[in-house]
Amino acid sequence: MTESSSLARGLAAAAALLLAAGAASAQGVPDIIGPNGSFRLLPDGASWEKFQTVRQIGVKCVDKACGGERVFCTIQTRADEKARPGVTLPDETAKAFGDGVLANAPKEFKTDYVAPFTPRRFGPNAGHWAELKAEGAPGNLRFGLFLVAAKGYDVAFNCVTPSESWAAHQPKIEALLASVHITQ
Repeated sequence: MTESSSLARGLAAAAALLLAAGAASAQGVPDIIGPNGSFRLLPDGASWEKFQTVRQIGVKCVDKACGGERVFCTIQTRADEKARPGVTLPDETAKAFGDGVLANAPKEFKTDYVAPFTPRRFGPNAGHWAELKAEGAPGNLRFGLFLVAAKGYDVAFNCVTPSESWAAHQPKIEALLASVHITQ
C-alpha cells in the first residue's frame, strides 16, 4: 500500500466513522499544530472548535454556526521531504490521493468526484482542491479535499458536510482553509 492510499483510506474511514458514531470533543489547547510546527490552525471558537478522537484530529463547526448539522474537517499529514511551503504539490500527488480516497471509501458509500483536483488557493495557501460525493448509509455526504505543502509534509484537509447543505457551508470551509498558517 502506498502512503497516499494509506492517507486516503484514513480520510475516507474517518468521514464514515465520524458521521455514524459522532466525534468525541477534546477540549484543552484549542489550536492544532502540525508536526515540527509545519502548520498551525487556530479554530475561532465561534464557528469552529477542535476535536480529537483516538485516530483523528480536526475541527468541527459549532451547532450555532452550522444549524446543528455535522460539518467537520479532519487533518492528516504525510512526511514528504520534497514538500515546501508555497510550492504546490505535484499533480500526480493529488491524483494518487484522490484515487486512493475513491478506492478506499467505505463499502456503504458510492463515492465519486463532483470536481476533480485542480490548483486552488485559499488565502495565502496554494494547493489542490477537489470535491467528492458519497452516497449511502448513513447518509449522503459532500467532501472538499484540500492538499497543501508544508515544510517536509503533505497536509490533507478533508472537509465534510451533508450533501444537501454543501452550498451553505462551503464558504465557512473556504474561510477556515484560508486561515491555516503554513510555517515558512
